[in-house]
Amino acid sequence: MTALQTLLHMIALCLGTSLQVLHAMLVRSRSCTCMIVELQGNASRAAVLNCGAPVSVVAWDQRADKVMLVGTKGRGVKAWHLDTKSMISHIQLDQAHPTVLDMACSPTDPSFVCAAASSETVGGRSGTLTVWNMRAFKKLRSFDVPDGTAVGSISFSPDGHTLAAGSSDGCLRIYDVHSNRGAPVAAWALHSKQAQAPAVRYFADGSAIVSLSQTGQLQQWDLRRLSSKKLGQPQWTVDLSSFCSPLPKAQRHTLALAQSSKLIATSSIKTVLPIVMLDAASRMPTVQSIVACRQSESAKFVSALHWNPTLPALCCGLDNGQVWLQHLKVD
Repeated sequence: MTALQTLLHMIALCLGTSLQVLHAMLVRSRSCTCMIVELQGNASRAAVLNCGAPVSVVAWDQRADKVMLVGTKGRGVKAWHLDTKSMISHIQLDQAHPTVLDMACSPTDPSFVCAAASSETVGGRSGTLTVWNMRAFKKLRSFDVPDGTAVGSISFSPDGHTLAAGSSDGCLRIYDVHSNRGAPVAAWALHSKQAQAPAVRYFADGSAIVSLSQTGQLQQWDLRRLSSKKLGQPQWTVDLSSFCSPLPKAQRHTLALAQSSKLIATSSIKTVLPIVMLDAASRMPTVQSIVACRQSESAKFVSALHWNPTLPALCCGLDNGQVWLQHLKVD
């Protein structure tokens, strides 16, 4: 599934787990509508969802593979059911934090986490991080977020027990999803405070997290060090600043980690897209691991990425309104 705002504003991507069906969603910022295009073979079907506000992020329920969540700027979260082509719920958020910055659906439970802020940018005054039920669409609990901080990127562990959150204070926090305690179980500084929070993703086996700063520092963090003072020391760092800086206005860098945990793609400001290939045994990157993938000549920025769940194929959302699919040969 792809989400796109026109006027080169933003693009977000997510895919259903079906191998035969690609669900593409186009978001028009002026009309505040989402067009969901279901492609299967040579046939296609489309449906339009009126969001009533600019769309900031989309999330897909991979458990049922039927429900899409649309986060907006000022109008909360809207849940859309693929089969009925209708909105099944409209969640109104705290009025003090009306802008959705990121969402993630649990891989094991009928729930999702929503990161919201008091302004469109992660550098807003404050933010919230809340857990919601996907059946009754009621709030279950809230996580603690430091004052003056907003969460801009979240990722569930594969077993659904923990949540990683990258915040505007340059820190990464780990929360216990099923605990009644709102405080994080671990927290450490990734980068210096900046206007945008680092993007974070779990590895498929849950043993590590990869982060990308908005200046282009890609780092891996070993979660087996949770009880060690070495937790705040990355296992490795790859400098992708030449692909990521300077960041275009109103854009946020993101990353995508393939299910095999051997390929990492990051957003790019250039006509090439960096793909970091990790050694299968050590997960250490090498200089030869970064390859260039051509974007469209009219595109200036890749702001959305998603790997096929089983194949080495990467789906990208470009700022010129195109969706780009690249199949990579991996040894």
